[in-house]
Amino acid sequence: MLGLPNTGKTTFLAAFWEAVEGSHSGQLTLTELPPEAGYLNEIRAAWQRCEEIRRTAAGQINRITLRLQSQTDGRFDLAMPDLSGEYFREAWENRVWPRELDELVSGADGYLFFIHSQVALSVSFDEVEPIAPAGASIDVDHARVGVWDPAKTSTQVKAVDVLQMVLSRRQEVDRVPLVMVISAWDLVEKGGRMPSQWLSKELPLLDQFLRANSDRFETQLVGVSAQGGDLSQAAGLMQLTKPVDRIRVVSEDGPNDITAPVQWIGSRLLK
Repeated sequence: MLGLPNTGKTTFLAAFWEAVEGSHSGQLTLTELPPEAGYLNEIRAAWQRCEEIRRTAAGQINRITLRLQSQTDGRFDLAMPDLSGEYFREAWENRVWPRELDELVSGADGYLFFIHSQVALSVSFDEVEPIAPAGASIDVDHARVGVWDPAKTSTQVKAVDVLQMVLSRRQEVDRVPLVMVISAWDLVEKGGRMPSQWLSKELPLLDQFLRANSDRFETQLVGVSAQGGDLSQAAGLMQLTKPVDRIRVVSEDGPNDITAPVQWIGSRLLK
């Protein structure tokens, strides 16, 4: 699971754990309890109570391996480390990541890459043109603007850079399965757009990068609301008899099943 801080990786994992271990509601089910069950139960309990799940601490990797049964592809082991998003923020800002992370990225069979639906969007040409029409001359007060701060770079630029780093470590692999998970999908789904439409409109650089590298990444786009709504709506969400019924997963060709993105990666590897 890859992604910048606060993109919903741990919340996704909590809901995924409920689906495979608790409710058995998806395409994948658990065959035996893993050593990390205590951690998974902890984050699931917070998810069930509609509480904010504590972020994976900076510099921390929660290594999780699940033995799963697929309805179509038999049994397999899923290593799904819960990585701190700070790793990827620091990789962008400092141009380095630790050996432990490099080994995980280099050895992975596929990736779930998380983008939050409420990212700080880049300024579009349509917004700039009325302010500075073509051919206009603009004087910039460099003293006021200050020194460039990499932390303030737009999310899609950071995401593209991280994916380029991933590709640089996968030169020997022709095509790697990649699921782009747009988290907190409930905040944007009212417009009726599918994830691919949202990505092309809101994050065009990232969309173009994925299209241009379709020979390196085999990509699926999914919108996921692992909690089912904003935590301010907790009272209403908790009225559902089964917490798993809060989960919403949207894609062009997949079911409303939080295990489906992982199942899709597995099916690509068995081709």
